Amino acid sequence: MKLTQSLSDTAPNEAKGEVLSKHSAFERTRWRLLEVTTALFLSLIPSGNAVLAQITPDVTLGGESSTIQRNVLINGLPSDQIDGGAIRETNLFHSFLEFNVTAGQGAYFTNPAGIENIFSRVTGGNPSNIFGTLGVLGDANLLLLNPNGIIFGQTASLDLNGSFLATTANSVDFADGTQFSASSPQTSPLLTVNVPVGLGFGTTPGELLVQGSNLRMPPEKTLALVGGNVTLQGGNLIAPAGRVELGSIAGSDFVNLTSIPKGWDLDYRGVQNFQDIKLSQGASVNTSGEGGGAIQVHGRNVTLDGESRLLSNTLGSQPGEGIQIDAIESVQITGLGTYVADAIPFAFGDFDPFELRNGIFTLSQGSGKAGDITINTRQFTATNGAFVASYTFKSGRAGDLTLNASDAVNLSATGIFTLAGQEATGEEGNLLAINTAQLVMQDNAIISTTTFGSRQGGNLRIFASDSIDLISGTPLTLDNGVSLQTAIVTNTIGEGNSGNALISTQRLTLQNGAAIQAGTAGSGLGGNLEVIATESLRLTGSALDGAFPSSLDVSTISSGQGGNLEITTENLVIEDGAGLLVRSLADGIAGNITINAQNIQLRHQSQITATAEIANQGGNIEINTDTLVALENSDITANAPQGSGGKITVNAQAIFGTEFREELTPESDITAFGKTPELSGIVELNTPDVNVQGDLNQLNANFIDTEQAIASSCLARRNVEQGSFTVTGTGGLPQNPYEAISGQYQLSTVQGLQPLPQQQASSSIPNPQSLPPTSWKLGDPIQEARGMTVTRDGRIIVGTMPQLVATAQPQDLICNSSVQATEN
Repeated sequence: MKLTQSLSDTAPNEAKGEVLSKHSAFERTRWRLLEVTTALFLSLIPSGNAVLAQITPDVTLGGESSTIQRNVLINGLPSDQIDGGAIRETNLFHSFLEFNVTAGQGAYFTNPAGIENIFSRVTGGNPSNIFGTLGVLGDANLLLLNPNGIIFGQTASLDLNGSFLATTANSVDFADGTQFSASSPQTSPLLTVNVPVGLGFGTTPGELLVQGSNLRMPPEKTLALVGGNVTLQGGNLIAPAGRVELGSIAGSDFVNLTSIPKGWDLDYRGVQNFQDIKLSQGASVNTSGEGGGAIQVHGRNVTLDGESRLLSNTLGSQPGEGIQIDAIESVQITGLGTYVADAIPFAFGDFDPFELRNGIFTLSQGSGKAGDITINTRQFTATNGAFVASYTFKSGRAGDLTLNASDAVNLSATGIFTLAGQEATGEEGNLLAINTAQLVMQDNAIISTTTFGSRQGGNLRIFASDSIDLISGTPLTLDNGVSLQTAIVTNTIGEGNSGNALISTQRLTLQNGAAIQAGTAGSGLGGNLEVIATESLRLTGSALDGAFPSSLDVSTISSGQGGNLEITTENLVIEDGAGLLVRSLADGIAGNITINAQNIQLRHQSQITATAEIANQGGNIEINTDTLVALENSDITANAPQGSGGKITVNAQAIFGTEFREELTPESDITAFGKTPELSGIVELNTPDVNVQGDLNQLNANFIDTEQAIASSCLARRNVEQGSFTVTGTGGLPQNPYEAISGQYQLSTVQGLQPLPQQQASSSIPNPQSLPPTSWKLGDPIQEARGMTVTRDGRIIVGTMPQLVATAQPQDLICNSSVQATEN
């Protein structure tokens, strides 16, 4: 049954059913005067005597105003008990001029029968300081609204059975169009209000500040802080198997509010302007429980630093709800430089989940799936030992991890992991996906999906529309001797099969020992690695200590069979000891390599290898390219020193600098040898057929005797020193390496001609000053000469210029006075 009574059924001379806005001008003036007088009195109280300004009701609710019982002992605390208020159906409304709770004291709202929600607003001009305990004597949800700000001090706590929402919005809006407003309390009729539908924000919402507080909720309830800037300076927000909402609104926006079994769900899709959210000084948000709860963070810039964390741990059979961060501008997480102590043991499954810090985590310690992690932003940065991870210890699978950063992802000395622990079982793997324009990883940053037990490993997908750059630093060495470098990894260290990895970008670069791996160190199958770099793929150098080459590595170091490596790119460059590695370093069978690239270049002891070092058969290598160049002891191998060699197939238009050999040499080799010659593999080098039979001729070692050839000519009778011009070979150079040699030069005997008229003879000889200057330099193409002439100073010019063509005839070797005169 809906009530239609006014805010104050007991106000003098008012008829039942009138709303607050229908009060007489006299009554409204009286209430406003009382409100102003009270505010003036409070402003004169010294700030150190905060106890006198704890909780002061205003008069906007008339006869339904809140009443305060002071110094009531509640749960062992001297407390203010808050009674009264305006009841509308299942909602109870309170209005205060000031609302503060002193340290060591409590403030408790009574909970009349049938009340599900308690709405309290602060209409004065000061923020609320909660330094003591705030509670409800019942199961109702509590909403505290103060547009000027809300501060939770170090000694603040909550004592509730329902959910709690603290907001610096101006109003709570209801389904029937009414508002419970703190900024305009005199125009807030509450007739038939029932369901709250949203929060309306003014132009400058106040700040929500948590200063080391421990705000704990009962299981499966909501704890929400929604306002202007939201700052957690230490402290803990705890909602076991419940929900934590952090929202930062810039102003003049509306946040939708929906009632759910766990309290409230907030929807920010209509918000245009956000402010910042920051967690520091070891602040944490934790929704761990029987089913891991939800953490929702919505702002402009979201920052976690100083060992701050978001954590949702699934302890039972219910699936976790996960963590979602939506930041319009950026997400930045920064640790305290404890990368080796924290992130690396986590990557190897050797850690205490209750000691997790510096990052964002979802876990499963039961049969329920761990919650997913989703981050949507423009720029994502993780540095200095902070990391993001989803992990499963038992039969529940790890959560999916999705990072969408439209501009860039920057990782330095950090990790992004999804892992299945040693006791994890099950066939379904999870997904780790990163979508961005640029991905930069350096200083031993790691992206990894790993399985340690029998559970299927997770798949890895990275899409970067522009570029991916992996740059390794000095490798980290753990106590167990394992060294780590900058890497993207999907592998198995147990019985479970590794997941697969797909890397797609325009330009992919690995430097200084960085690696992309899809291997196996257990009995499970290694994963497949597919790399698509539409423009270029470049692998350069080794780690600073020389221990690791920059590599794409799909190797097996145990009994598990290795996966396959597939590469598609326009230009593949492998140099300075880097490599494509699909090896077997133990009993497992090596995988295969397939390369599709227009141009492939190997320099300075680089390698493409599918070699089996211990036993078994070497892997297979297939290369499809236009041009393959391998120089300076760079090898392509599918060897098996203790078994059978693999197969190497190269389909190319041209191969330079390397060739098939039966064994490795200091040159650049293509080999597939086995333990014995009978166990050698197969090497096929397929290039276009070029028939050069008949085009290779033995050249005469003796040049023509030029003195005898011109002994009877006028050239021999000149009294000037002559040079020489020698032509060898049988013809000109071909236009490209695949054409046969061109035809022989046309020869003519030395002979005289009739003299030309003086004017014509002079005009036929170009003026050397008019000849264009040479601009040829080393590396420019060489063109066949088409003409030659003699300059006035006796030089012979050979070139391709059109003005020389007319003079490049045998008849121009003239022995007469007219030409002789032109040479002076």
